[in-house]
Amino acid sequence: MFTLFLAILSSAAIALLFKISEGGDYNRYRVTSANYFAAFVTSFFFYLTEPSQGALLDRLVTINWLSVLVIGFPAGICFFLSFIFYQMSVKDNGASLSAMFGKLGILLPMLISVVLWREFPSLVQTIGIILAISAMIIVNYQPKSTMRHLTKEGIKASLLFLFLTGGIAEFSNKLFQKFGQPEDKNIFLFIVFFVAFLCSLSFSIFSKKNSERHVRHDVLMGFAVGIPNLLSSYFLINALATVPATIAFPAYSSGSILLVAIGSVIFFKEKLSPKTLVGLSLTLIALLLIF
Repeated sequence: MFTLFLAILSSAAIALLFKISEGGDYNRYRVTSANYFAAFVTSFFFYLTEPSQGALLDRLVTINWLSVLVIGFPAGICFFLSFIFYQMSVKDNGASLSAMFGKLGILLPMLISVVLWREFPSLVQTIGIILAISAMIIVNYQPKSTMRHLTKEGIKASLLFLFLTGGIAEFSNKLFQKFGQPEDKNIFLFIVFFVAFLCSLSFSIFSKKNSERHVRHDVLMGFAVGIPNLLSSYFLINALATVPATIAFPAYSSGSILLVAIGSVIFFKEKLSPKTLVGLSLTLIALLLIF
């Protein structure tokens, strides 16, 4: 459970750092590219410094490259695409609806884990999971704008793809935990973030907002985000080895929401609406029941 808490902490740090970047004149693609660069370099450094016997070439031969590449390559694409579809969805559907569907992407790995591996939670944990999902909806749901949008516009493709790519990206951690070798974890994360970096770099190069004025600030912010980005997946894979996915994913998502809200109050002096307070209270109760 401690590794799950560290994953939640890392995930919340990512959101808070991105919150800072959104308040400044940052190039999103450049920040994201630097973020993925820091993540894949750090993951490879972790691999090089692992206590292990044998030369580097001998260790590379023992890697289960099939699981690392087959799971890691599409995971990297999905990690980046979820970022792209989130931007598209905010433009098409608004920030609240996009945030809600992005968070609800955890339903995908949860349901697949129940079907494939029979990871059923207990009755008390099920109540906690329902409360956690309800809290995510309450925190991000805007009754008038959401209902008006869904009634007139329906669910646009960007919203659906945000849900799918985000869910698949998170599910890749579960897939690797099931089919990969624990000692290959850092190489797997290297592949994931290296692929995401290449995707992001290509978008950054052709981005219209590509001013040279704030390159250093963009890169530094990206590096700051990259470390917790790597650690969130690193600790989540560790947690999934002992915690069922049906428990880990809702706790991971709702827990990060709770910490981000607390961090926003402390660091950004934000005031929480009554609706948000209700959602956060449900989140806290949910986490107590899940654990």
